[in-house]
Amino acid sequence: MTIDAEKMILLRDLMANILVSAKIWRSLANEALLDLGLDSGVAACLFWIAYVGDGAKQIDIATEMGLTAASLVRMIDSLEALQLARREVDENNRRANRIRLTEEGRRVVSIMQTILDSVHQNLFREFESSDINTANTLLRRVISERA
Repeated sequence: MTIDAEKMILLRDLMANILVSAKIWRSLANEALLDLGLDSGVAACLFWIAYVGDGAKQIDIATEMGLTAASLVRMIDSLEALQLARREVDENNRRANRIRLTEEGRRVVSIMQTILDSVHQNLFREFESSDINTANTLLRRVISERA
């Protein structure tokens, strides 16, 4: 099915706005998280471990983050050095690792979430819940149709 010219213009505008919005959010989030003293990649890795689920397989975390397994290894090495996470060998597949947050890692994730909640409140304070829900619905459809 061909998309008409008007819809194509709207789609290009939408995608440009998504990219610019993501850049703005990353900038605000990185600035807000500076006081934690964490590299933005390490902070993102902590967030994704918590999001995917404590004890998730390393490969599943890498997939969600859009990284190669090798790139994630270095981030997890950093998290282990900071005593924020630890690797555990998967009982069902000794070649696979599961990643668990330490108590300190869970504490830092909680602080990060509080900080990011403040960023979200400032960034989206003018938006109605229905607008946010509509945007989420659209983006979830894009994700689910391409996953």
